Amino acid sequence: MNPSLLPERMKIFPYRIFGLGLNDKEYVKELIKFFLAEEPNGKIGIYAQEIEAESLFFKLKNALGERMDHLLLPDAIHRQLNNTKHRSTRAEVFGVSLMIFHSETALISKSITDAKKLFRDFIVKSFAFSEKTTVPDNLIFIFPFLPKREINIEEFGNPFPTLYISTSKAASGRMGPTLRALAARDSRTYRSMDIMDSMRMRSLRSDSRIARNDFGPTWNNLRDTDESRYYVRIGEAASWYDFIEVHKVPKLSDIGQVPYLDTILLMRDPRDMLASHLIYMNQKAGLSFNNKQKEKYLLDLIDYEIKYLVAEFVEAISLKNIYCLRFEDVHSNPRQTYKHLLKWLDWRMVITDSQLEHDIALGSFKVQSKGEVKRGEKNFFETSPNGFFIRKGTPGDWHNHFTDNSKKLFKEKCGEALIILGYEKSLNW
Repeated sequence: MNPSLLPERMKIFPYRIFGLGLNDKEYVKELIKFFLAEEPNGKIGIYAQEIEAESLFFKLKNALGERMDHLLLPDAIHRQLNNTKHRSTRAEVFGVSLMIFHSETALISKSITDAKKLFRDFIVKSFAFSEKTTVPDNLIFIFPFLPKREINIEEFGNPFPTLYISTSKAASGRMGPTLRALAARDSRTYRSMDIMDSMRMRSLRSDSRIARNDFGPTWNNLRDTDESRYYVRIGEAASWYDFIEVHKVPKLSDIGQVPYLDTILLMRDPRDMLASHLIYMNQKAGLSFNNKQKEKYLLDLIDYEIKYLVAEFVEAISLKNIYCLRFEDVHSNPRQTYKHLLKWLDWRMVITDSQLEHDIALGSFKVQSKGEVKRGEKNFFETSPNGFFIRKGTPGDWHNHFTDNSKKLFKEKCGEALIILGYEKSLNW
């Protein structure tokens, strides 16, 4: 990959984190002692995952008064509380300057791994997608059960959720299984939140549709602003998960404005994406193109569809919270590519080379077809014994489908962008 295309990693919040080294016998007494001695500024809250935290909250409130201000619990636990005003929403975290993390499990284990899970759960469910101007950047977090010391936030890795855009016809079937496996190793909750990919229902332009300026749904909804915004909202919903997938590409300038959302965008040579889509529509949608119709459809896709997606690819490489995972890089050097992605994501799970190789292999033709299909030998899509949808899986297949007319139009509409993206050095191809 061209080093100039590698994104600059966003900085995480400069929060301070402290362990107090307490055990269950001295827990409440020592917490009160700590607060009375330190006299921290601002209001104090508790974040917990057990309903028992309500009792702890009121014990501390009796000693600290109004400064003990918020009890934050997951919604399912909030609903079990009665006759209390302390059923907080995500917005109510604002105004708190110090947050205590309480967990019966972590109290017993005293594990930084359990603490990290609790911390990330709080981050993503509290304010990861608030406006930048309202996100607090000076919070102090207290983990009473961890060893008595200040903890470097880097030990917690990246607490923020990830949006995975499995761009259609960008080899999502190859990268998807690997990415989901890696997310699972980092204990990230996965959720697919996609709708029917309307590009597959798109028909050839007819004279009547041209006359009424109706060219059908776009490849990735980039001409449909309302639907694009819908996908941005899906990205925001990632705050309730840790790893969320959509299949269509929204306006990436909008995604770039969602604070602290890490986004993985599958990218592929747009010409290969067009070739793949052409074969799909001809084979799976039953359009039964002859050569003349194939060229007409390809010209239509270039003129009215792919140029929008290519423009988003160019936008993506300029945004600090989007990592462009290129099919070609995974194809040529998968281990190095995924290692760089994990470094960018700042996922801190421990993974050996053999485990990484295992996860990479999940996207291989050998695994997906149970050894029955070799990469590059098929010209048409087929469903593998494992239920995967596979075809050729090699770069450069567009050479077999582009005509002189389609090359000329692609250069006119997307040629310069192709150079910016690093897929060509000039227009002489």
